[in-house]
Amino acid sequence: MPALTLSTGVRLRSEDVERADFYARGSVRSDDLLNVLLSGHDAALATREQDFLHVRTVNNVVHVTGSGAIQDATALEEAGVCVYRRPLAP
Repeated sequence: MPALTLSTGVRLRSEDVERADFYARGSVRSDDLLNVLLSGHDAALATREQDFLHVRTVNNVVHVTGSGAIQDATALEEAGVCVYRRPLAP
């Protein structure tokens, strides 16, 4: 499987990705889910005004915000990783 370099500079192998969740700007976000995703991380990373990508690998957790999030989500999908895309708020 291919190695990827995310927009944040983090390098990972696609086969090491356990889960990837993409939240487009304006998407539905549960406060409980965000608390789980961001435990130990800066909650300011996840705002409804920015795209947000949460990637859990076998060794690490990576967050990407802003325009890099959609690019990285697409790159993960092209490498064969299933990226769960969350619905937009009504």
